[in-house]
Amino acid sequence: MLACLTVAALPGAQHLLVSASFRLAALAVMAGGVIVARQLGQAAFELALADRHASPAGSHARPIVIASDCPRLWLVVLHLRLTGKPFVLRGH
Repeated sequence: MLACLTVAALPGAQHLLVSASFRLAALAVMAGGVIVARQLGQAAFELALADRHASPAGSHARPIVIASDCPRLWLVVLHLRLTGKPFVLRGH
């Protein structure tokens, strides 16, 4: 998004987008975003366990049950998908 805004605002700045420093900065921003998302997801999962919105992980065969009214549901699901753990949503 920042690249599109830069090109729109400064028409002659297209050469900046192919530079090695821009590519490294973009890679660092993406890697940082992934790390932050993983940390937020893990924290949300731990809070869901503490608030009993999610069941603790038992065996690998049993999926983790998540309450559909969990306040941080999308972060908990993100964490479980990133870690490869099976889960099911439980209704009210």
